[in-house]
Amino acid sequence: MMLTLRELFKLTYDIAEVCITARTPDDGHYLHEWIFGEHIYETGHMYHERIEGKLTIRNEKIQHHGEPARGGAEIGWGVKDKLFPKELLYAPITHLSMVPMSQGRGTKVRVDVEMQELTAMMLVKSEEKE
Repeated sequence: MMLTLRELFKLTYDIAEVCITARTPDDGHYLHEWIFGEHIYETGHMYHERIEGKLTIRNEKIQHHGEPARGGAEIGWGVKDKLFPKELLYAPITHLSMVPMSQGRGTKVRVDVEMQELTAMMLVKSEEKE
């Protein structure tokens, strides 16, 4: 059984940025990349990848930490997994790297997941409609 993003989010509570690369199960062919997180700096390379339809950037907070709660700020950590498409949450992870972000802002995760080409295309098309 392979690890999924959903399971990883339960195991690692302080994830603040996620970069997901979808690849085909048979030959690892690149399909698409998604970046989720707050304060993402888009480089020139990322700009061109996004314009060509190879990259999706969701520049929004993915952590519950600091959110308004019970008359104050949420002090607990946890990823808002409802921001992620189910197809990404349950895709098997084939590669994983984790690094701490600067100034104690949490952990940055980079994963490769296996996904069928039609599933990835469907996700990209549905994002274009939004």
